[in-house]
Order: sequence, then structure tokens, then C-alpha cells
Amino acid sequence: MGASHLHRIERSVCTPFLERVVACLQHCAGVHEIRVFGSYASDTLSAASDVDVAVIVSAPAFADRQRLRGRVSKAHGPGDPPYDLLFIPLEDFQARKDFGGICYDVFHGGETLWRSENGSV
Repeated sequence: MGASHLHRIERSVCTPFLERVVACLQHCAGVHEIRVFGSYASDTLSAASDVDVAVIVSAPAFADRQRLRGRVSKAHGPGDPPYDLLFIPLEDFQARKDFGGICYDVFHGGETLWRSENGSV
């Protein structure tokens, strides 16, 4: 008949998980910035939503992204929302953040959760 109504979820449901993501990645070499985007950033979370997290990294950290992904996986608990984790090389992000595509969405539609003190994005 009609589409089922998806109930909105409060952003606070995701906060503990996002805090753990920042805690497990902020001290890793090559991590420049951690951003959240998508339905979380636009405050349109529903029961069908996942949390989209972008990690802006140096080229060596991008090559080591499986290890970083494993750290986040270990931080994800049974009550946490589903998530998508996207690693973007810093050079690509800087070159594409104003020209459409996913880098544009992450930069213009996202929120910074954490940024390295020694680098600008």
C-alpha cells in the first residue's frame, strides 16, 4: 500500500560511538580530520540510517586504512548504530572539496568531529 513511516532518531543516540571513533583515530599518524556527513549531519536520521564518517588522511595512512578501519570496528559496540567509514587522501580532498562529488558532500554538508592541530584541510 504506502511506504512505511520511518521514525526519526535523535543524534544523541550516535554520540557515544562517534566519541569512540575520534578517540581511537585522533592519535594515529596521518589522520588529519574526522568528519560526519549524510543523514547525521543533516539531522534527518531514521531507523534505516547509518552514520557516515569520513577520515581525511595522508597518503601513507590511506595505504594503512585497513588497520585504521580495524580500530574503528573494535570501538563499535552492540548498541551502536550501523556506520559507513570512508577514507579520503588529504590531497584528493583538498583538490575536490569544492567541485561536487563525495568530497564536496563531506566538506559542505558535513561536520568536523576532530581536526589535527598541525594541519589544515
